[in-house]
This record gives sequence, structure tokens and C-alpha cells, in this order.
Amino acid sequence: MKALALVRIAGPAAPQKVMREIQKVKGVETAFPVFGRFDAVAVLSAESLEKLKESVLKIRAIEGVRKTETLVQV
Repeated sequence: MKALALVRIAGPAAPQKVMREIQKVKGVETAFPVFGRFDAVAVLSAESLEKLKESVLKIRAIEGVRKTETLVQV
């Protein structure tokens, strides 16, 4: 399964540090900064929806991550 996690980073957090932490999460193939309502996009790959959920929860737990929205490929 593939998914995109759209990530909004909290104001005082250092975006580069948050990006490095996101890239360490198991299941994250790549992550990159973007302009717009969100600050970053993480491309996720996992064997199941449950594994995708685990990866997203780990991203949400990173200090500086304020919000995520996940788009699952169909």
C-alpha cells in the first residue's frame, strides 16, 4: 500500500529537524518540504493499512508536528 502524509509543522519548530525525524520513520520512502496549507509531504509504503497507521502515528508523535492528513492510494 502507498499513501501520502501531508504534514503541518508547528511555528517554533525547526522544519529541517522535523523533516529529518520524519525520514527516520519506518515506512517513509521519502519526505520533502512544500509550500501551501501543509509544510511537508511524506511518501509512505507499507504491507497493510495497519502498518500505514503505525507510521502515521509515529509521524504525529514527532515534536513539532502539529497536524497530518493522510491520503491512501486506491
